[in-house]
Amino acid sequence: MRRWLILPLLLAPGLRAQGKPSEAEVIAQSRKAAKPRAIAPRGALFPAEQNLVKLFKTSKGSVVHVNALVENVDRYTGQTGLVPAGLGTGFVWDDQGHVVTNNHVVTVRLDQDREAPIAITADEVRVSLADGKTYKARIIGRSLAHDIAVLQVFAPLDQLRPLPVGRSADLQVGQSVFAIGNPFGLDHSLTTGIVSALDRTIGTDFGSAIKGAIQTDAAINPGNSGGPLLDSAGRLVGMNTAITSTSGSSAGIGFAIPVDTLNRIVPMLIRKGAEELPLLGFQTFSSDRTRSFGIPKGVLVDAVERDGPAHKAGLRGTLRNAFNQPVVLGDVIVAYNGQPVDTEVELADLLAFHPQGQPVVLDILRDRQPLKISITPGSRTAPKQVI
Repeated sequence: MRRWLILPLLLAPGLRAQGKPSEAEVIAQSRKAAKPRAIAPRGALFPAEQNLVKLFKTSKGSVVHVNALVENVDRYTGQTGLVPAGLGTGFVWDDQGHVVTNNHVVTVRLDQDREAPIAITADEVRVSLADGKTYKARIIGRSLAHDIAVLQVFAPLDQLRPLPVGRSADLQVGQSVFAIGNPFGLDHSLTTGIVSALDRTIGTDFGSAIKGAIQTDAAINPGNSGGPLLDSAGRLVGMNTAITSTSGSSAGIGFAIPVDTLNRIVPMLIRKGAEELPLLGFQTFSSDRTRSFGIPKGVLVDAVERDGPAHKAGLRGTLRNAFNQPVVLGDVIVAYNGQPVDTEVELADLLAFHPQGQPVVLDILRDRQPLKISITPGSRTAPKQVI
């Protein structure tokens, strides 16, 4: 019986088994056959997608890029020029060329590492429209307490399309909302989400608290500030203002000033502009200083002008010793015309909208006892006071 010894077939380099291409041949063949792939047909977009595309196309032209600039002296040449100091978003409010944004977009904060950073108003504001054209703008009114600024943009009015205004009082948790803005300078970015919560209270850079804020998980990042929050009908329901995040970027918790607040404050800012506060004849401590005296809420009265309106009404200021140190604390203002007040910024903001010639009614705490004081504002021929 014969036994066969089967040995492996050894191929010389460059040879291959018959019928099986080498790796190099496979790659060469695929290179020759390379061409664009056939496009797979698809049907129409889903109704929700169609609505979103339409919403963006319709609203995009109403959203602007806001660039705040400050004067800077070159340390080497000594020449003065404008340099960018803040970027944000804004939206067209009406057909008169007014754009609304956050006040912190056009207010530059210096020395951020300080306990009390210095805030200065931008020396110039420029607004870029959706077509890329840039125009000069001026700040014509602002509310520190509500973090709102109104700009007059010197662009052709037919290039400025106002957004339709909705209502924030009708919002419900869970309904869809959309944010358009310029996150990190990337203009006209759209993000989507829902109303996560209502009636939130958020702090501002100016020591006040915005009440009734809308919480949303639509992505909001630095640069989105001042942009519109829209409902599914494309109506303005809020202005994106702040985020809560440990990284400084969107963590799905953003906040917007409700449109009902905007619709109340913005017309007053346009109408009143930089009109002076009513002359009441008293000054207050800052919120931080007030809290340092162990006063948990309200505004502590500092100096009261002798024979001024507040003095005549009986408002008491803080008494100081020979070294100018407070020794007897004055009245604490806790409400203005029935509206609670917690900071000097909120008080000044409310007084800015006070009806001319009408008495100012303050709720105060004196020795922890509640009192009401009615102050009739004085004439502006008297020396100008802080409040």
